[in-house]
Amino acid sequence: MTENSLSLYEINIAYTNLKALLLDDTEGDLDLETSLATIEDNQIQKVTNIGMIIVEMASHAAALKAHKAKINNRQKIFENGIERLKEYVKNSMIQFEQKTIEGDFVTVSRRKNPLKVEVVNADLIPERYIVTKEVKSIDKIKIREDFEATGFDVVGTQIVQNESILIKS
Repeated sequence: MTENSLSLYEINIAYTNLKALLLDDTEGDLDLETSLATIEDNQIQKVTNIGMIIVEMASHAAALKAHKAKINNRQKIFENGIERLKEYVKNSMIQFEQKTIEGDFVTVSRRKNPLKVEVVNADLIPERYIVTKEVKSIDKIKIREDFEATGFDVVGTQIVQNESILIKS
């Protein structure tokens, strides 16, 4: 297998193995150092190639997101059109005092929906109809700020700092 066809995983293993050999080598073998430099060059090339793939995939994802927004917008236009046409037909049927119209391909009918409550003024509603909901949430920002100020963890938490990859093109 040539060095250029190695996966990043295989390059990482080869680097770790050569570095261990180099640390054990008391004579300073020039071949090991050259091999280590070659593997490092391969790793840099592999990582930059993967970076370009990530940039291309991000571009595709952004294009799909924009397309999805257009499709959602188009869907909303159709849904709004449906509601307008239903209201238009309902008003006509009310005016003509019709409950059902049967055509060759569709039957259109009016029906009563279940009762619903519309709140006009919430301040006037008696207390017995008001439900209080308690929502608990953890203030992670406050915990982090206290940790940064004191250096002490809050019981039940741990402070972590992850790394991410930034790719510029």
